[in-house]
Amino acid sequence: MKTLFKRIHLSFFDIALITIGVVSVIFLLYIFFRKESYITIIIKIGSDSVNWNGGTVPQWFGQLFYIGMKEKDGLGRTMAEVENVNSYDTSPNLRAVYAKVKLRVIYNRASNQYVFRGKPVLIGSTVRLYLDRLLADGLVTYLEGMSDSR
Repeated sequence: MKTLFKRIHLSFFDIALITIGVVSVIFLLYIFFRKESYITIIIKIGSDSVNWNGGTVPQWFGQLFYIGMKEKDGLGRTMAEVENVNSYDTSPNLRAVYAKVKLRVIYNRASNQYVFRGKPVLIGSTVRLYLDRLLADGLVTYLEGMSDSR
């Protein structure tokens, strides 16, 4: 074994290329073998594209949501799907909309959190969804696995 290392003469450039190759392989393994799962959340819908008045949206915008709306990624995989929609009229022109959404997330073991599009999914955080040509921002009010006293 000693003679093998004596016969191989590696320059700094060779060591750098080997190091970059090993780091690249580890990075690709991490990216492709992450654990993806589905969780169910409830979000209160609002949007940056419409006037969001104290957590309510205009009547016309609230009527655009329906069960089965989906968001897909570039490969055609479903990233988010609306399972249920509840809306409540708060005034003649405003509506509070709550949507039960099934999200495709990545579980981060280090922080014990679910991540959707690089942002952690936590109660009180916002989630941006592109559902069937509709942009909706929502405030997470329920996360699967958490106790709910409502």
